[in-house]
Amino acid sequence: MKNKLEYPIISPKFLGERNIGFTLADKPHKMVGRNLTVYGRQVDKNLPKHYFKFTFKISGIDGETLKADFIGHEVSRAYISRHVHTGSTRIDSFVKGVSEDGQVVILKPIIVTPTNICTSIVSKLRKELSKFLRLYIQNNDVETITKEIMSDELQGYLKKSLNAIYPINILEIRKSEVKPLKKEE
Repeated sequence: MKNKLEYPIISPKFLGERNIGFTLADKPHKMVGRNLTVYGRQVDKNLPKHYFKFTFKISGIDGETLKADFIGHEVSRAYISRHVHTGSTRIDSFVKGVSEDGQVVILKPIIVTPTNICTSIVSKLRKELSKFLRLYIQNNDVETITKEIMSDELQGYLKKSLNAIYPINILEIRKSEVKPLKKEE
């Protein structure tokens, strides 16, 4: 039987290089490439969005610690189901783009309106949302995008522009994914 040691996992620099968890392994290099999902409070104790789950990929070893890269986040399903009611409209969308730092960013926003709305308004909201987010992804790096999602700044900008079309109760980036840009050979 092999003896396993406990290795701390450290978040990326833009999230404060905090300890986000521990893992057991006999050799730390065996952990490289594995994914880790943690709730928002483990990443930042002051994060008001306790319903966020962050996903990290262990990317390297630094002495006795494991370095993790941010690869996405997700809002808990309980939060979403708590806000979607009969008589309201749920609008889901999917936006993919390449960030300023050359990574593929996928954002999946959700909009909840206070009342049922017709499909033409849903189309206008979805179209404006997609246009805004595509431009936003192109003009920002992953670090800025993540920080603004966590601080609710991005959702505030979106809500302000979309409220001109129709009043919105909830606007949240339900899920994000970050992938390296694949180079064509």
